[in-house]
Amino acid sequence: RKPEIEEIIQQSFRMLFKNYISKYPDYQNQNIRIVGSIGHIFHKELDQIAREFNSCIDLVIQKPISKLVEFHINC
Repeated sequence: RKPEIEEIIQQSFRMLFKNYISKYPDYQNQNIRIVGSIGHIFHKELDQIAREFNSCIDLVIQKPISKLVEFHINC
């Protein structure tokens, strides 16, 4: 990717953390989980920004249906 595009991506994820995720009490000590193809495609960028906000993404699920099926099979 071009550096300009990378910068837009990083700024967008910083805004996500600043405007939404960081508003949760004690968010730095919570598990952050990302669901969907955008999160899967940009997981490295999200990990980097999460570290800037002293938090951690512990799970990225590209296709949530597979986890739902797994959950219901194991119930």
